[in-house]
This record gives sequence, structure tokens and C-alpha cells, in this order.
Amino acid sequence: MRILFFALDIDLSLPRGDSIHAFSLASALARAGHPVHMVVGSAKDAVGSEGFEVSVHPDESDFRIHGMPA
Repeated sequence: MRILFFALDIDLSLPRGDSIHAFSLASALARAGHPVHMVVGSAKDAVGSEGFEVSVHPDESDFRIHGMPA
């Protein structure tokens, strides 16, 4: 199964829980034999790693979740 993984609010260059979790999930799916293409909000080196491809979506047109309105 080909997987397109959108993680537009994640910066893969930061060692935070969200980026580590998304990276680990994409790596596990790739190791299981699925072609994975991950689209993130930011990353210093947007190269494939751990068997999956990474693309960076530009910030100026990025959809970000800021929380639910009251």
C-alpha cells in the first residue's frame, strides 16, 4: 500500500515528541514494505531517510491547527 503521510505542523529537525513519533511511524511503515512519502512543515535536510521520502511544504501557505475555537 502506498502511503502519503501529511504532517504539516511538524519540524523534523527538532527533537520533540511529535517529530520523533511521526518519524518512527513512517520508518516502521517503510520497514514493513510500504512506500511512504511524508510531507512536513519544516526540515533542515528534506531527504529520504529510513526508507521513506520527505518533502517540505512551504510555511507561507501551510495549514496549521491552532486549537478549537471557544
